[in-house]
Amino acid sequence: MRTTRLAWLLLIAACTGRIDDGEPVPPGTEPPGMVPPTVIPPAPVACGMAPGAAPWRPVPLAREQFINSASDLLGFDVRPFAAFSDLGGRKITPGVSLSALQVEERMITAEAIAAAAALPANLARLCDTAKVGETACAAQLVDTLGTRAFRRPLSKEASAALRQLFDAGKAGGTFATGMEYLVAGILQSPDFLYQLAPRASAQPGTLAALDDHVLASRLAFFLWNSAPDAELLAAAASGALRTGITAQVQRMVRDPKAARMREDYYTSWLKLGDLKEISRDAKELNPAVAEHLRNSVLAGIHDLYQSGGKVEALFDSSTLFVNDALAKAYAFPATPGLDLKPVAADPAQRHGILTHPALLALLANPDSSDPIKRGVFVEEEVLCQNLPDPIPDIPDLPPLRDGLSTRGRLEAHRALPACAVCHTLFDPIGMAFENFDSIGRWRTVDQKVPVDSSGEVKQGLDIDGKFANGMELLARFGKSNNVRDCMARRWFEYAVSRDLDAGETCAIEPLKARFRTSGDLLDLLTAIAESGPFRSQLVTQEQ
Repeated sequence: MRTTRLAWLLLIAACTGRIDDGEPVPPGTEPPGMVPPTVIPPAPVACGMAPGAAPWRPVPLAREQFINSASDLLGFDVRPFAAFSDLGGRKITPGVSLSALQVEERMITAEAIAAAAALPANLARLCDTAKVGETACAAQLVDTLGTRAFRRPLSKEASAALRQLFDAGKAGGTFATGMEYLVAGILQSPDFLYQLAPRASAQPGTLAALDDHVLASRLAFFLWNSAPDAELLAAAASGALRTGITAQVQRMVRDPKAARMREDYYTSWLKLGDLKEISRDAKELNPAVAEHLRNSVLAGIHDLYQSGGKVEALFDSSTLFVNDALAKAYAFPATPGLDLKPVAADPAQRHGILTHPALLALLANPDSSDPIKRGVFVEEEVLCQNLPDPIPDIPDLPPLRDGLSTRGRLEAHRALPACAVCHTLFDPIGMAFENFDSIGRWRTVDQKVPVDSSGEVKQGLDIDGKFANGMELLARFGKSNNVRDCMARRWFEYAVSRDLDAGETCAIEPLKARFRTSGDLLDLLTAIAESGPFRSQLVTQEQ
């Protein structure tokens, strides 16, 4: 059956005019699976000739995007059938095609999902053949599933090709077999597997607006980490999205599906996925506790957004979500049971997301704290600083022993001229976390030496200056414009699924300015969606 199905998949790919490199086509020559685009004028920008928008390249869906899109499309959770790993997270290099192995993995996944979709209970949720008949159901499934999966209206030719695929399955079996063929084909089509766009009809070197349906897809993959719903596709088809994008953003961030976006962003930013593989000498941190730590972070993030979404709270709050297992491991206030509940931690020991034990445990060594990892993380991910590349053959730190604290070991390391250049940048910030051990527990002694978390930051930033202890430094982060600028950049990169080039950074200055003033993480999402760079692409000669 697989050979027959693959033959029909080739037909689908041909009818949608796509190959797996996602090559766009000129306006006026759109393949049958596409409709001529309408466009949304980009907002004016004031720096450079064509700032802030990259050339459009096909982007393969990340694993979570595939899972969420297929689940929303079919009405049941497809995660148990996802037989492929991610390509490296959400930021996939645009223009890179899936390899033969990756295509094979997605084919196996698509066929497993399709078999589940054809089960009576799942099929009945999509269309009731007993009420409307098989012929009407087949037409409905082709139109509804095809439009939502391909994220734009189907042409007559594309609808006919999908119907042929359905009929081929039904001819060899039953209505359910036709459904299985249809779903398997849709989920393996390049129109589903990639974010694609038609060629822009504009001069190379200029900005061109994304068409309505491409913008709808970008917005949905940003705010829901999934494909557009029927309402968003209708807004794109009618042209209402051009003037109503703010209303759509506000609707979408209130939808429960926005929780996926928050979890995906903060899991990526804080590297929470690494908790699955964490190994520390401290017996209190086992796989079950590591999973509770991950869930604790995400529970706190959801609570933050539901209670106002202010950046100060992200970096200043001493509230933690704790259950009995975490309370025992970290000496937090007792909370019976495994349900996570908010507790007020000692504000002298916990100060925002950077002091959450999940992050501190990740940024550590198996047997000790690691000020280097902690300092580098803050420099790169919280302050957006570009650090020099490490020198080759870095000398090891002196070994652990009683009487020589981690601070003392780093001071000896930093005394080497070759090491001082980098370590004078990130060591002071890393040392601010020295009151936390290898699993993020509070401590006052390290290797029988009193902990000293004081230091001085000298980088030309608004967090610069001496601090008597780590909490004094961390208190500066919630009000820091440098921190807000970095968060605006990191969120924009998340929204467009790629890193910004150095030449593009001026285009997001309006975003930074707005976020500096508001400190509102929810408003930041709106500002990104309204921005010219989010709604535009740079036209190049190769297009």
